[in-house]
Amino acid sequence: MHRCEALVLTTGGRYVPCGVAPADLHHKITRARGGEILDKAGETYHQMRLCREHHNHAHDSEQAYDGGLLLRGYVFTGRSGVVYIGPDDYLTGKYPRP
Repeated sequence: MHRCEALVLTTGGRYVPCGVAPADLHHKITRARGGEILDKAGETYHQMRLCREHHNHAHDSEQAYDGGLLLRGYVFTGRSGVVYIGPDDYLTGKYPRP
């Protein structure tokens, strides 16, 4: 059974994984913004496991971007393959604009 990977702030000022189970697969780049294209390419960087509470928060809050539950940008399939448009350094390096 998978556990939630969302980071939560402890009273000691440290961030630790939530750890609640069960946790569902969450796409930090939503399917509507091309997450499914990344899935088909075998990319897992944009995926994480979230408990129901954090999953709901990820889809209902603009703060989800600041908290790392969503990534800005979008993905599409161009002539040369998968293309990412957005500010994420990893995805920009791996899936550059043509």
